Amino acid sequence: MCEQDWKRYRKYRFQLLTVWLASAPAALLCGVLSQSLFHSDVLLSLASVAFFVLFLYTGIRFQNFPCPRCRQSFAGKWWNNQSVFARSCHHCGLAKFGVCEE
Repeated sequence: MCEQDWKRYRKYRFQLLTVWLASAPAALLCGVLSQSLFHSDVLLSLASVAFFVLFLYTGIRFQNFPCPRCRQSFAGKWWNNQSVFARSCHHCGLAKFGVCEE
C-alpha cells in the first residue's frame, strides 16, 4: 500500500510540474491564434483562466497529499506547509519515500 501511495505522490508532482511548464507556451500559442483568427484576446484570456484553474487544482492536490502511514497531510498544516521541501511527515515523522510498517 505504501509503495502505491508514493507512486501517486510522484504522479501528482509530475502533473504539477507539467502544468506549470506547459502554461507559458500554451498561452503564447493561444495568444498568437487568438490574434490571427479572431483579432482579439478572448482565446488568450480563456486559456489563461483555464491554466490557472488547472494549476490551482493540481497544486492543491499535491499540497494535500496524505501521509501513507497516518493519513494526515504529509507536508504539514495549512498555515505551516513545507510542500515539496518536506523531508518527513509533519505528524508521524515518516521519511519521504520511506517504507511503512504494516
